[in-house]
Amino acid sequence: AEAAAGALPGIHGNAMVFSNTLSGVAQSRPAVLEIAGIPDLVLTQLRGPTNGVTGDSIALTNIEINAGRGAAELHYINYVLSTDSLITSNDLILSGGSWNYGLQPGESATNTGTASLPVSLTSGVYYLGAIADGWDEVAETNENNNSIAGNQIVIQGPDLVVSAVYAPSAAAAGGSISITGIVANIGPGRAGWHRVQAFLSADPVITTGDHSIGDADWSSGLNTGASNTNILWAWMGGDIPWGACYLGLIADVDNEAPETNEANNASAGLPITILGPDMVPIHVAGPTNTTVGSSITVTGI
Repeated sequence: AEAAAGALPGIHGNAMVFSNTLSGVAQSRPAVLEIAGIPDLVLTQLRGPTNGVTGDSIALTNIEINAGRGAAELHYINYVLSTDSLITSNDLILSGGSWNYGLQPGESATNTGTASLPVSLTSGVYYLGAIADGWDEVAETNENNNSIAGNQIVIQGPDLVVSAVYAPSAAAAGGSISITGIVANIGPGRAGWHRVQAFLSADPVITTGDHSIGDADWSSGLNTGASNTNILWAWMGGDIPWGACYLGLIADVDNEAPETNEANNASAGLPITILGPDMVPIHVAGPTNTTVGSSITVTGI
């Protein structure tokens, strides 16, 4: 017998016509037909740590059940971070997850896996989430019940500070100087790529509103407790005012590395004097006598 088009999986009744060999009379009798079942993957539990830091990995455990009538084949479970408890594929999908190697109808399994917390994360409180069959490899009777929210997790990032600056106390206008700065990560999380920029200021408080000098130096990232030495070359161009001022550095000048504290990236300014030209005559020559109304020639060096 053949099932009607669009029939759902399960047990169905259908009329089967046959001939009674004894009487020769055609008779009908209900026949039972079972259509191949379709799985339905549901996550019932998700557990993970309550604290984490950027650049680190976390371990997660989920419980998954096949609530459908068909067997589910090999599939992948994605782990995500969300700012709310409604978990969707639009949330941040983490690198790493769990494999499930198949579930029979009614069978459940405990899946474990790890996920990496990216250095681009902003410090804060998130919900851990999981999505069964995250790669849509299994056809299911219900594709809208694959996700689950787990516990909340507090994630902390790096904290970049300029711990030391070395530069000359004077520089000639139009010349160049070498500046050495040490940037340290005093936060709990890893910092990603960021730039360090030098500035000249009229006061010791260095901000991005001051006069930037030279090209910024790149840092490829810093683990917690690590430091990096940045060397910058700065040209004292003609638009730099002469006289006494202050030189300082700002770490992560473009705000590319989310930090636990964004207000401590600048160093204190070091006093520096920008020396302009000093024109002094060293020789003057001209005639010793002349008459009123006449012109003379004077040579100066």
